[in-house]
Amino acid sequence: MKPAATRDFLLLGMVLAIAVALKAHYAQCSTADLAWLLDPVRRIVGFFTGSPSHFDPDLGYHFPQLHITIDRSCSGLNFLVMAFCMIGISTLSFYRRLGPQVLALAIGALATYLLTLGATSSRILIAIRSWQLRELYPWLASDRMHQLQGGFVYLFFLILFYLLTTFLHQKMSQRYA
Repeated sequence: MKPAATRDFLLLGMVLAIAVALKAHYAQCSTADLAWLLDPVRRIVGFFTGSPSHFDPDLGYHFPQLHITIDRSCSGLNFLVMAFCMIGISTLSFYRRLGPQVLALAIGALATYLLTLGATSSRILIAIRSWQLRELYPWLASDRMHQLQGGFVYLFFLILFYLLTTFLHQKMSQRYA
């Protein structure tokens, strides 16, 4: 195997190992174990809604005024894994040396975390607004609509992230490939 192919294979293996570790963690964890994702989301939702919350170890972050609870299923971890894998795979096609690839992947991991917080918070805020409009538009508050909104929000953020990172990779790889 050529050195470049070996390097790319190792980098993809590292991305896959991180993705599998995150998924294994998710399968075994509680809501409290996902505080690294859920607490910032809770703060963002609280900021934009002006609603206080409290943590219940059995339920998650409860917003009594909004009648919602942000729990493990709201963490966005699956989105984080998907976005991280996308960054890892896209990094390979832009950089020919290991140093820039690893640096781009590390920066991409941080960007993926921040993107996940933004996408998850947006999804929850849209769901809250849909629930508030249920008197005028009952179909907005259905479980099916909640799933569709979530899928649309995450897909929108993933496509936007891909376009932005591709643009940035193109610019940076011209200098640091």
